[in-house]
Amino acid sequence: MKIINVYDKNSNILCHGKNVFDTTKRYLYKFSKEYSECYNYNLDDLLLFEVDRMTDESMYGYYDSDANKIFYIDKNSLGHEMFHMASNDIVNNQYAFESKMDIETGLIEGMTEYLAMKAYGLSKPESYFFEVFCVTMLEDIPNLFRPYFIPNHKDFINLFPNRRDIYSLLYSLNAYNDIELDYLDSKNNDSDIAIDQTVLVESIQDTLNSLITIELSVENDQKKLKLYGNKFMDYLSSDFVRHILKDLYPGYLGYAEELVKKKIRKKR
Repeated sequence: MKIINVYDKNSNILCHGKNVFDTTKRYLYKFSKEYSECYNYNLDDLLLFEVDRMTDESMYGYYDSDANKIFYIDKNSLGHEMFHMASNDIVNNQYAFESKMDIETGLIEGMTEYLAMKAYGLSKPESYFFEVFCVTMLEDIPNLFRPYFIPNHKDFINLFPNRRDIYSLLYSLNAYNDIELDYLDSKNNDSDIAIDQTVLVESIQDTLNSLITIELSVENDQKKLKLYGNKFMDYLSSDFVRHILKDLYPGYLGYAEELVKKKIRKKR
């Protein structure tokens, strides 16, 4: 890996045509001041390294949380990496809502890409498509992003009425995320990586089940549940989700439709 350029907080480096520092800070203004504490602290010695290649060829950018450095080959990946930086509490050695169980990666990546998409006004994510769908289906949970920017695993779990439901989502989405990375690595390197289809299908099904179970635990209004069901199917049918899931699990839409029909649209 060869370093081409090095940038700091005073650099005018653009992501999707916008200054990465100004854009991240401006988006954080949408939240209370405490949400910006990690970002402001880390910004002082943050360095961005433009490199000619990444060790992992499936990656376009990477935030090293230990060294507080970003490495990238594509400037348009910087929005995502800046939000990783903004969720890293270096002082307390806590990253987003990670725990020692290490089951949060899938949802954390989904949140990070979701936030980058919103900050830069993108109509769709550029990566972690299914993970972003999951965050979109959770976005109305009050204070959902607080334990991300003010890193705390317990606070995140306590946002949900039934901790079993959110742990189920974390486990299943993380299992999916691991398989998805293998799949993408296989495609990028034109190689065959054995994927356990049973585990893959179960992880997607369990993730969809967990999302609906969480919604049912926080919402009782039938009209709002119906809107949620419509949103659920609309997003699952969108091009950015379908382009990844249709190859991994061709029957996912039929399964989701039946799930919504049984749990959301049934008469109550």
